[in-house]
Amino acid sequence: VRAIADVHGTVVTGAMDAAVLCWDLATSTPVQSIYEHSHWVTAIVSLNAAHESLLSSVGFATGGMDTHVRVFTRASDAQFACVAVLQGHTSGVISLSWLQTDTTSLLLSGSWDGTCRGWDVATQTCRFVLPDHENGVCVLGLPNGVVITGSTGKQQGNQVVDARIRMWHQVSPSAYELTRTLTDHQGTTSSKYMDFV
Repeated sequence: VRAIADVHGTVVTGAMDAAVLCWDLATSTPVQSIYEHSHWVTAIVSLNAAHESLLSSVGFATGGMDTHVRVFTRASDAQFACVAVLQGHTSGVISLSWLQTDTTSLLLSGSWDGTCRGWDVATQTCRFVLPDHENGVCVLGLPNGVVITGSTGKQQGNQVVDARIRMWHQVSPSAYELTRTLTDHQGTTSSKYMDFV
């Protein structure tokens, strides 16, 4: 299992078998198996409130090593169905997060292609790309509009170096500026939670 999320009481998991499983916790059994990705499923995030309202349904987004981000909503038969495929990454997607402010609601994706992308799910378009990371990228959107990215670093001899955390501030609706870089980690950065900035 590479990813897990709670979608209004349904636990959704993604794994190296390219499957997304939706679990009924009361019976400890999968109630739906989804095979939309063609490679490992490495990231899952439930829809935020803004997108539940926009899409008139609960649901989730997945990212996979097939380079795609897929958005699923619950249909009338209580099964989840794919309603959008977001394409643009050139390597596997390993991290997903929401960037939610008073004026913005975008899905962030981080990839092994060294970029973070900000997606408008309603139009299925990429609004911005944050480039030049060291290999894989994990992502986090803060309520004040700041985007935090972390890179897995690069191999140098027998060690991983240059694992960095970057802070990006919005300068226009489709552009972000790198404002700070943190380099205290001595190894790969793969997950983030911050309540400052």
